[in-house]
Amino acid sequence: MTEELLGRAKALYQQSKREYAELRPALAARTSGPLTELFSERAAVEEVNSVGNDLILSIGLLLTSSRAQAEFTSAL
Repeated sequence: MTEELLGRAKALYQQSKREYAELRPALAARTSGPLTELFSERAAVEEVNSVGNDLILSIGLLLTSSRAQAEFTSAL
């Protein structure tokens, strides 16, 4: 783990959260049945509790995805 990788993961995480926040209402409106919970708003405590997992996912994407690597190479 390097500071550079952590900074790139942070940038990827922040961009992903912004994009999802914009898309979530439309996704929720188009979903019905048991899948509606996938797009429901999370409580603040749920958001805080998910940060670690989301950051690990971002690091994994940067280590394995050529698309994420290309987009977030100079994110700092």
